[in-house]
Amino acid sequence: MIQNYSYSNLEAMINSIYSNAEIIQKMLKSVKEQETEITYKMQSYAKVKKTISEDKIDLYRDYVSNKNEMENQLELYRDDLNTDCTVKQLSLQICKTDADYSKLHAVFDRINSIQIKVMELLCNLLCKANRIVATF
Repeated sequence: MIQNYSYSNLEAMINSIYSNAEIIQKMLKSVKEQETEITYKMQSYAKVKKTISEDKIDLYRDYVSNKNEMENQLELYRDDLNTDCTVKQLSLQICKTDADYSKLHAVFDRINSIQIKVMELLCNLLCKANRIVATF
């Protein structure tokens, strides 16, 4: 099946990528806020020398493990996105002249799929952070 890609379709994909980037930034901000809340609650427990139950400790360990994994994945995705963005800029100039948007569409599709994976990781991390904040 042959697909025809127009410049307006490409612009829509670019706008989608920028919107996803804004959402990711807001999610990262929420993660940082939750991290601050978790740290505060942990410090409060330490100040009053209150014992934390084993299930809460396991929940926190799972959160930290997930957070470290997410940070590693984000670093890999960041490298991929930086490479893809460079290719995108060069390809845009080329595609304006020959009107072959299929290659550029593939690049944007890849960036979009990476952004979706990042959002999934952040949603998982936020879920765990919310659970910790609610149980402490």
